[in-house]
Amino acid sequence: MSGTRAGILAELVAIREDLVGLADRLDRLQAQVEGLGVEDFELVDGGSVRGLPAGVAAKAAPAPLTSDRERTSAAEQTGRFFVRCLANLPGGDSGRSRVKLQNRLYVVVRSIRGQVFNPVRVLSRFSEARELVTETGVGSNFGDSIFAGFASQWEAKIAVQEAGLSWPLAQQ
Repeated sequence: MSGTRAGILAELVAIREDLVGLADRLDRLQAQVEGLGVEDFELVDGGSVRGLPAGVAAKAAPAPLTSDRERTSAAEQTGRFFVRCLANLPGGDSGRSRVKLQNRLYVVVRSIRGQVFNPVRVLSRFSEARELVTETGVGSNFGDSIFAGFASQWEAKIAVQEAGLSWPLAQQ
């Protein structure tokens, strides 16, 4: 990285342009996936850009603000998604893509092995959830597992309640 102020600003502009290009590419890939008729697949924003300091990432790609009302509605939709999946119906849209905030916790309803959790499993890192929802060594095969990431505990609780499931006592 150049040490001059002008050099740093030029590099920051280039990084922003790269991010816009990547976002466009992601939109095209998502459209291709949706065009294949894959209804149970959803791209979820992880909320971080590797290799960039947090401040630069936040300035380069600010997260849109979402009202509590919209977040509540999306959480309720996710709860209905859990119900459909538990009934072995097509899951459809989980509603999670409507909330453009980073996941801070993950709710697992059914593992890759078919074990249903009630009370649900609530995990603070995706790496922990991955152990339950993917086959060992296969990062993208989720099988019939049911899970979702949430930006906050209150949203996760709404989804769990909407699904008629129990929240773990130790996490209340």
